[in-house]
Amino acid sequence: MDFYRQPRFQQKIKVDTASDCIWSTTWCQGQLLSGSVDGCVRYWDFSKKDANEPVFTTAKRKIGITSIVALSDGSMAIACFQDGTIRFYDLFAQEEREQSRIHAGLLEAYSLSLSPQEDLLVSGNARGGIHFWSMESDAHERVGTLETDAKQIISTDINFDAKLVSSSMDGIVHVHDLKTQQLAYRLQDHFMPVRSVTFSEDGNLFFSASDDRSLRAYDMRTGRHIMEFNHESRAMSCAASPDGRTVVTGSSDGSVCVWDLGLHRRVDRFEAHHDAVWSVSFNNLDGDGHTFASGAEDGTICLFQRDAGN
Repeated sequence: MDFYRQPRFQQKIKVDTASDCIWSTTWCQGQLLSGSVDGCVRYWDFSKKDANEPVFTTAKRKIGITSIVALSDGSMAIACFQDGTIRFYDLFAQEEREQSRIHAGLLEAYSLSLSPQEDLLVSGNARGGIHFWSMESDAHERVGTLETDAKQIISTDINFDAKLVSSSMDGIVHVHDLKTQQLAYRLQDHFMPVRSVTFSEDGNLFFSASDDRSLRAYDMRTGRHIMEFNHESRAMSCAASPDGRTVVTGSSDGSVCVWDLGLHRRVDRFEAHHDAVWSVSFNNLDGDGHTFASGAEDGTICLFQRDAGN
């Protein structure tokens, strides 16, 4: 008998966004934002009856969006483009804040993350550096850069204790202490690119998803590898649930997997998409982790939920 059983997730919605590829998704005040290869930011309200159409869409551009994040108060979305330009969008006015634009430079910005206090915007570059920009004014001055011995930085995340985890194309994971600007430790457990890293909600664990088909979990304090989950194909993205009980991953074969940290095993696998799943993200307003979304190369977005009453 399984005393740890949780309600199962179900795929509730699948939306064809009419875009060639969704590279990034993030939640903002219970609504989903997506960034796509056509350069559009789309804002989705899945509580509406007609969820197949976005609430609004920004203008198309010739270059795609590699990453998108949003402020927790729902006021702003921030998108990084393939040419290294970072654009800011007022979600209330539904327009770009052109005075806030950052021209990082070609290959100088790829994936974005925000500090928990939302005072720093972070992105890695193609040379193994990690840039920091201030969020305290529209000027968004660059306030620092950390250099690593890795190749292109693909993903970053920061916890509430000012620890920064980053991953790279050569499979290396670094953890830095931003208070001291020092390297805490360097991990080489993966032997292929690490596409995604993320902290648990309490910041005590972090997770890495890699082309080597593995999702790994680490103790933040020691850097000790404590758990590993294996996929049938490359692990392209990962996200930790707000309740700390599950991690979801997106794979190169189009599948979305749910991993139970208490049971140390996979509890759900969805054949959700027809191509690589570049992004998975939990609803930031749902503290119990009952809702997450996935975005994929085939231009589709899927919404997953579990019954909170069970």
